[in-house]
Amino acid sequence: MGLKQLKGFWVSSMAILLLLPSLSAARDLAGRPRVLDGDTVVLEGTKVRLHDIDAPEREQWCLSPTSAWYPCGEHAARALSQAIGTGDIRCQSRGTDRYGRILGVCNTAGGLNLNSWLVRAGYAVSYNGHTGSYLWEEAEARAAGRGLWSGTFELPADFRRRKRDARHGP
Repeated sequence: MGLKQLKGFWVSSMAILLLLPSLSAARDLAGRPRVLDGDTVVLEGTKVRLHDIDAPEREQWCLSPTSAWYPCGEHAARALSQAIGTGDIRCQSRGTDRYGRILGVCNTAGGLNLNSWLVRAGYAVSYNGHTGSYLWEEAEARAAGRGLWSGTFELPADFRRRKRDARHGP
């Protein structure tokens, strides 16, 4: 093998190695998940963030219709666990986020789209505001006063931003 062929082989090999993480992230995952919070599960040892939805953070609290504070982040995580039950789920990859987590649309073995259900039930909001995939579900939950929409809450993205700003100062 000449120097030119060796260089070509090396460049091709490096390109393949650089593509491997994105190729593996694009695969679909299935199995029994472990729920981390209202929009993240671990499946086959891989973190999967439910695509295009945003649930309250585990430590986030919201105001109920009776003006009582409740742990809405814990409620969202519990709702996701209960919706999954004891069965498996299948998550179709939609890419990865900036933290390297797979973004997935996940369904129970019975066919329930967990992303859609969480937003429709009011445990999460459509992630991208006015352009998200679950705007109709969010509008339905809001109109019916379901879940988060029955009281007062801070959008999860705003909650995270406020926490981050408090840690880093003005």
